[in-house]
Amino acid sequence: MPFDESYLRDPHTLFDRMLEEGPVHRVSLINGVPAWYVTRYAEVAEALRDPRLVRAPEAAGPDYREQLIVERIPSANLVLADPPEHTRLRRFINLAFRRDRIEAMRPLIERWMAEMVDAVRDGDTVDLMDELIVPLPILAVCHIMGVPEEHHEAFRNWSKELFTEHPQRSAAAFAELYQWINGVVAAKRENPGQDLISRWATMPDEGGNNLSHDEMVGLALLMLLGGFHTTVAGIANAVLSLLKRPDKVAELRTDPSLIARAVEELSRRDGSVHTGFRRFAAEDLEIAGTKIAKGDTVILGIAAAGRDPRQFDDPDVMDFHRKDNHHLAFGRGPHFCPGSELARTEIQVAVEHLFTRYPDLELAVPEEELVWAPSYFVRVMRSLPVRLGKRTA
Repeated sequence: MPFDESYLRDPHTLFDRMLEEGPVHRVSLINGVPAWYVTRYAEVAEALRDPRLVRAPEAAGPDYREQLIVERIPSANLVLADPPEHTRLRRFINLAFRRDRIEAMRPLIERWMAEMVDAVRDGDTVDLMDELIVPLPILAVCHIMGVPEEHHEAFRNWSKELFTEHPQRSAAAFAELYQWINGVVAAKRENPGQDLISRWATMPDEGGNNLSHDEMVGLALLMLLGGFHTTVAGIANAVLSLLKRPDKVAELRTDPSLIARAVEELSRRDGSVHTGFRRFAAEDLEIAGTKIAKGDTVILGIAAAGRDPRQFDDPDVMDFHRKDNHHLAFGRGPHFCPGSELARTEIQVAVEHLFTRYPDLELAVPEEELVWAPSYFVRVMRSLPVRLGKRTA
């Protein structure tokens, strides 16, 4: 797959061609790893639930030579786990993300966003990523985990270093972040509060199934990373899509009740996660008649499936009234994103506040000058320069 500047700016041109050519493709990933890339909606949706496609790296064949950031987490790694261990770990994560808990957080998310908007000067040209988009998910996930405010900036800096193209800097940031979270967990076990880590530490023993200290560290690290990177990208991509379509912004201003449906459509059409996390065939199998050998790497094309014309009428059209919008932006099956409701809420709040408070919001540079991170997994901009215009009351 051509991971060049043209792909990073517009991956959907390639995805459209792959969708037309067939459901399964043999590709070479960004680091040279050969893989099967599944593009069409029906096959991607089925594969997301297929127990023969597993996450555990022990199932990988000799062609797999990669170690992603999350693969460095040594214990309680929900991303790499398969049932039944995945099922055990997932219940500890789910404590934080019940729909009623996220709804109860909405006023707090609204307040954070309003305060950040008020803090930016009218008329400024700013990097929206730095000023508003990156801070919101940090505030949300740190609130859930009980991370003190004085540590937010350090977490933000570590996160930036983790997702650079410099392996040594990334490894150093991971080591520092891991040691810091180890200290946070130890402090919560000593003096628990009302946050998620404290709940893990104080849960009554249930037959030896509770989390060990190392497992708490692993899950906490995974939550901090998972609740930050993809949500930042999701907010940024939604905002950029709307900046390019003032007619759709006007539609939302006319009917704010469309915000939730708009976020579903933006997630389908311009979501942040372009592929599911890599999977390995636990046995010889077939996908749409293509033979996949045991140990082969399989990549599920979430973004491509979101624009499959076999599933969605006029898939490139941004339609806030689209019916049966059963997109796969947050996955499906046992690995469905546990933080999906939180991500949806953050995107909704960010979109509503930005385009309501800044009616003249516009890009400050030509779209082709935006710089995208070189990744086939999460599509995210390095920066989003905008002219704010006059802020409304």
